[in-house]
Amino acid sequence: MQPETLAGLLSHLGRAGEPDGARDGLTGAQLSALRYLARANPMSRTASALAAYQATTRGTVSQTVKALVRAGYVTRTPSDADRRTLRLDLTQAGWAKLAQAPGDRLAAALAQLPKDQRAALADAAISLNGALSAQDPESGFGTCQSCRYLSDADGAAGGYCCHSGCALGTGDFDCLCASYQPRAEARTAPTAPGGRAS
Repeated sequence: MQPETLAGLLSHLGRAGEPDGARDGLTGAQLSALRYLARANPMSRTASALAAYQATTRGTVSQTVKALVRAGYVTRTPSDADRRTLRLDLTQAGWAKLAQAPGDRLAAALAQLPKDQRAALADAAISLNGALSAQDPESGFGTCQSCRYLSDADGAAGGYCCHSGCALGTGDFDCLCASYQPRAEARTAPTAPGGRAS
């Protein structure tokens, strides 16, 4: 398959997995934001990271976040690292709303793939994301196991993010990160509690 055809297919798959239109009182943008916040690590749950992830403007994201806060689905808390930055977190009502929302069609389709195909696709996605991040560091999103900022120098069960200067738990390894920078060789993430691994 030609790279241009494959790029078109991947773009289609990404769009097919996103919600379209209002459902259960949420717009597609609001549901997409809830899904992102549920999948992002604590350092990446900001309006600017959400805007970068959705490839939209801060103004658009600001309106989405305001609506989610008004509905009681999201809270805004000043970051410990930088009090000017507000961290966005799902509330219990937000988690409940997300659980009631239509399922993520792309995630459901991926879950049906055999484990070896999913692993090969994950490896290819990490490599592809690394190549895109090398071209434009501001557009990179990835996970800890293949990030150059991950260090296990502190000997903790998780690891340490040299970019944000904080400890990482094993549950953080499979979360999206806006500070991602690819490393030369990807690491395999430890299995998180509950058997969750990348």
